[in-house]
Amino acid sequence: MRIFKFAIIATLAPQLMGFSISSQKRQAIEKSEEIYLQLFQNDQIIDHVISSEANKSRMSLQERTRIWDTWSSKSGLNYAELGEEGQDIPEWIVGVVKNPCSEILEDTKEQYRVAELFVLDREGVPVCTANLLTQYDQRDQKSYREIAVEHKEYYIQPFTRSPHTGKRQVEVSYPLHDDDGSLIGVLVVGVKPSVR
Repeated sequence: MRIFKFAIIATLAPQLMGFSISSQKRQAIEKSEEIYLQLFQNDQIIDHVISSEANKSRMSLQERTRIWDTWSSKSGLNYAELGEEGQDIPEWIVGVVKNPCSEILEDTKEQYRVAELFVLDREGVPVCTANLLTQYDQRDQKSYREIAVEHKEYYIQPFTRSPHTGKRQVEVSYPLHDDDGSLIGVLVVGVKPSVR
């Protein structure tokens, strides 16, 4: 069992105890923390992120971004139909959204009823996702930068509208480390405000 996954509890606890955050935001943070702890008791997630690095397409990041962005902007694409015969979708894209890691994320997203859930590699691109992301290269997103560039233990973005889902949510991101403690990726959890 990885030790790093429990460090977040001690880090977030003071913020959760304070009166400076709304109860909706507090609930979103608590839910995202629970998801984080659950997912990373499952070694398949970390193993998938590590193996995706070795299996990365030979195309440049710029070319992969262009293809992803073109593909994701097509109207009428159905997530459930990805990989079916007759679909003109590059195999490497299907590999990002249809793999055991993505299946775990899909189940977790459904179980916790969150808006979005995806994992980026250390390059800032998705390796598994429970959502169709409209943007492949996530390096300019705060949810990635605050973890991968600023080396924060977590990042909580205020309520905002997701560019991927169009829904209002609190986005919380966490670092993913291998057993040696090296950063290998970022988990991003988008939690919708609870409706009373």
